Amino acid sequence: MPLSIARTELRLPTTIEAVELAGLFLAHFIGGLLPLWGSWLLLTLSKESASITDFIRHGEFLLYSASLLPTAAFLMLRDFKTPFPQRLIVGLVIIFLLVVSSLMFAGVFTITRHDVETTRPSVNVPFLAWVSIPLYLISLIAMLIATFFDMIVLSFDPLEKQERDEKNLAEQFRKLKG
Repeated sequence: MPLSIARTELRLPTTIEAVELAGLFLAHFIGGLLPLWGSWLLLTLSKESASITDFIRHGEFLLYSASLLPTAAFLMLRDFKTPFPQRLIVGLVIIFLLVVSSLMFAGVFTITRHDVETTRPSVNVPFLAWVSIPLYLISLIAMLIATFFDMIVLSFDPLEKQERDEKNLAEQFRKLKG
């Protein structure tokens, strides 16, 4: 039975939608990070050391976060006519995360660019790892949640609901009469 929120109904996703959501997660986790997987594989094949810091120090996870969050923001903020619990707040948090990840990437890019050209101070890689990896995971989860709610939110049609309720009531009466 659908859950009603104001003039919107939420329903459980169908099996196909759940499989699509799982596929979307895998596509982003495997395909979205393919440059990292490929680089690690090539470094390993060439017998060079490959540590996670090699893939953090230039802000790669910040860039990946910034690429996921616009989709989540769009899905959250595209339809204000359909009520959704805390839609604006969630959308603004997603936009805030997008701005943070984008500005942090810009800062890391600027600093690491100078590292190559001069001997300026380098990026604090442990701090960058502490911020960028969780931010990437939060971004991935936000995108999946936004997609999930986009799948299950239905526009509410009062006449359709009334007809459905009348049919259900008539069926229940018919069962009671035996």
